[in-house]
Amino acid sequence: MRRDVEILLSRTKNPFFEHGEAEYFLAERGGEVVGRIAAIANRLHNEAHQDHVGFFGFFETIDDQTVATALVDAAAAWLTSKSFDAIRGPASFSVNDEYGLLVAGFDTPNTIMMPHNPASYPPLLAGTGLLGVKNLTAYQGGDERHFVTPPDRIRRAVDIAKKRFGITVRGLRLNDFKAEVDRIKILYNKCWESNWGA
Repeated sequence: MRRDVEILLSRTKNPFFEHGEAEYFLAERGGEVVGRIAAIANRLHNEAHQDHVGFFGFFETIDDQTVATALVDAAAAWLTSKSFDAIRGPASFSVNDEYGLLVAGFDTPNTIMMPHNPASYPPLLAGTGLLGVKNLTAYQGGDERHFVTPPDRIRRAVDIAKKRFGITVRGLRLNDFKAEVDRIKILYNKCWESNWGA
């Protein structure tokens, strides 16, 4: 996991840096690191959505409003210097990576690629003046102790869509793996291209 994060943050190994840039900040107190944040410029996002939004991500801090505010201010100053007129996050780096802030379900297990921050983060970020702009929902499955059944309206909508559009669900064909990956890429891009934040 540490190696994955190292590659993710690498300006030479992560393909994000072909269309984006980032600046990393650490907060220190008495020679000890007490927080971190990244300010992120995603050119493709702004071209697709025709806006001037800068992002912050990789946010970690001790439970201290002064530290949280200093981190967000540092990211905001860097983004302002790049002519962005809004800041959004946490987004580490984009919707294809960790996105959002856990605001409930702190007693559930961590899930890869999903934020799982301490309960102190929502009030700390609110204390910086940031406001929520979108509610994102994650459903966990696999472990019956933590399985969340989708609401009836979601299950009904899925059944209707399957019938209306002739959709079937099948397993991945491992003997045709490369072609399957290509199909998934096409499907993923078509499904996400008009969604918020994509």
